[in-house]
Amino acid sequence: MADEDTLKASRVAETVLKKRKVQERAQAAQKAEQILANQRNYKRPRKGELRYKTAEAFIKDHRSKTKAVTRRRRNSKIPTDDYMRDAYNDQLMFVVRVRGMNALEPKAKRALKKLRLLDMNNGVFMKADKASAELLRSVDPYVSFGYPSASMVEELIFKRGFGCVDKRRVALNDNKLVEQALGEKTGMICVEDIVHQIAHVGDHFQEAAQFLWPFKLNSVKNKPTNEDPDKRRKTVKVFGNQKEKINEIIQAML
Repeated sequence: MADEDTLKASRVAETVLKKRKVQERAQAAQKAEQILANQRNYKRPRKGELRYKTAEAFIKDHRSKTKAVTRRRRNSKIPTDDYMRDAYNDQLMFVVRVRGMNALEPKAKRALKKLRLLDMNNGVFMKADKASAELLRSVDPYVSFGYPSASMVEELIFKRGFGCVDKRRVALNDNKLVEQALGEKTGMICVEDIVHQIAHVGDHFQEAAQFLWPFKLNSVKNKPTNEDPDKRRKTVKVFGNQKEKINEIIQAML
């Protein structure tokens, strides 16, 4: 009698264990499906919406903004002729926005809007003159600029070049677009003509630069560094006048 009761109890325990395992598997499968559904339905917070930020992030943003304002005020005291002393008149420059997302000063906002650098990692071509030096001096902490080579200009336009047609961003995959937009006024009929005007700062440089939509580049991952012999460490600097080093920055952002 005792043996029969033990056999029944073991059978009951075995069925309970099997049922429990089935339930656990079903619960695990349900959780996995819920996680996948949440990932599919996840939406990033839109611009202006609240998102979680740590105290360290607020401190870092505040210090960065304070340094940028201090640098801009310091640069405002430098004479315009001394700000880009190494550049000759009408030299080609490439300007890219690398810093400054929110809470910019009104003067810096107006200057960036005039430069057509409304978003991060946007870049434009400019000529080095007194007017451009005045603009760049006011936004020095937020932009990186320098003097690109002709080969880099060609690579940049062919890889990331877009045109502005009727205030729309249009890919430069057809020379007819260039001919219709610039052919009658400037005589440019193909993308190669735009590259030539930009690289050699030709007579119709302004029309070609305005026709090109501001370049949308990637973020700089491997930032170029400057060795500081006094502090014996490398300091990261991607803003301000980079001179010929702008070619490395453009290559890293392509």
